[in-house]
Amino acid sequence: MSGGFTVQPMTTRGCPMGLHSKLRLKQRLAFACTGLLAIVVIRCDRHQPTPVQPAATQGVVIPDPTASDMEPRVRACVDTARRAVQSKPESALAWGEFGTVCDAHSFHEAAVVCYQQARTLAPRDFRWAYFAAIVADELGEDSVRVKAAFDVAIGLRPNYAPAHCRLADAMAQRGLLDSARAAYSEALRIEPDFATGHRGLGQVYLSLDDTEKAVKHLEKALDLAPSDGATLSAIAQAHRRAGRHEHAERAAELARRSPAPAVMHDPVRDKVARLGVSSTLCFRRALRLMFQKRYVEAIENLGIVEEVLPREPKVKVLLADALAKSGKVEQAIDLLSEAVKDRNDAPSMHLRLADLLMTQERAQESMAQFRKAVAIRPEDSKIRSMLASALAQRGDLEGANREFERAAKNGRLDAIGFYNWGCALRQQGDSDNAAGRFSAALKLRPRYANAHYQLGMILEKLGRRVEAIDHYRAAVTTEPRHPASRRLKALGSGTP
Repeated sequence: MSGGFTVQPMTTRGCPMGLHSKLRLKQRLAFACTGLLAIVVIRCDRHQPTPVQPAATQGVVIPDPTASDMEPRVRACVDTARRAVQSKPESALAWGEFGTVCDAHSFHEAAVVCYQQARTLAPRDFRWAYFAAIVADELGEDSVRVKAAFDVAIGLRPNYAPAHCRLADAMAQRGLLDSARAAYSEALRIEPDFATGHRGLGQVYLSLDDTEKAVKHLEKALDLAPSDGATLSAIAQAHRRAGRHEHAERAAELARRSPAPAVMHDPVRDKVARLGVSSTLCFRRALRLMFQKRYVEAIENLGIVEEVLPREPKVKVLLADALAKSGKVEQAIDLLSEAVKDRNDAPSMHLRLADLLMTQERAQESMAQFRKAVAIRPEDSKIRSMLASALAQRGDLEGANREFERAAKNGRLDAIGFYNWGCALRQQGDSDNAAGRFSAALKLRPRYANAHYQLGMILEKLGRRVEAIDHYRAAVTTEPRHPASRRLKALGSGTP
């Protein structure tokens, strides 16, 4: 052949004969390896072993707190958290979060197991130790165990004031006042303006009969949380023990107007509370939110409650209140108007609807609702008194007087009923009987500032100046900014 090239014979696939045999050997080996790998994979798939749990979780049964009567929202929440643990039993976070769901819904025994596993897997995580201590307290464990549990948590985060405060609360509830005082003091060392810490320490000093220190801390707590009913009640008790009866009565009156206690500011624990989705928890949360004037959030929670209890009057009335206070008065009226059609046996809904209609100057519709409420419970003196007050507000003084008399015959009127009756009589020019009604209101509620003021005005017009001044002073003692202070100044008596 010419050209110096040697041409090798080719196979039908276009490869030189020598190279073909080598390639075929490599292909056979490759196919053999691939087949072997496939067999191994198939066998592994068929005999996939269960993931090995860490020693810490082996033998631990995952709690199942579900019950047949559980609300669907709660069940879904619990099931989701439980499946997360089943999927990752080695995860401290999964165990801990399952614990918080159980904790939020008061499944305390299940929460104990979950928090214990979370602590075992993540012993340096403050949350699981802290929540475990709180649950131990709520379960009523003895003081030694509760203190030991809180000590573990505090050791992980020593400068978290709420943890010290909760330890103090637990010790105080078990009568260990010295331990409680020490824990409250430590909380206040960390956070000097911790309102519930001052309240707790003040209550401890009150129990120890140290009135001076009690008042000091309680007054500080009140400065930080002015509407705290629990602090006001404790202050009233402290002043009473010290013989300062006027101060005690004033604090007691303010406590009656602010019954809800201030909630401890605890950002870590608050996250657990927000997980609760049962109708009961959402209703309680809504009440707190209403007290805090967080109406939009209250409406959201009441919407959840309404899904479970669609015909419950208390829910409808509170939801209407929240809507009205958030500026949605017409929506509140529509809600109650539909509700009373569905359930016409609940006077509370008629009364609230009547109030809302009155604010919109729909007087005739309002009076119709008041009368429907009376028709449902004609013997209820309080409801009839409300009808009478509405009549007086409309200017129907004779009708108001008739209804007040019927209310008085049905049963004992409360202080507000007697006060409103007195106002109606005074508008009619019947000062003598009006004075009697204001006096009756004051017998039931001695610190009723408006009743003192109205009675003082009647006495002043009758020329009984000294008695009038006494009532004006009583009004100002209860409410320092009350209009009675102007009458005192006009009479040259100043303030008390």
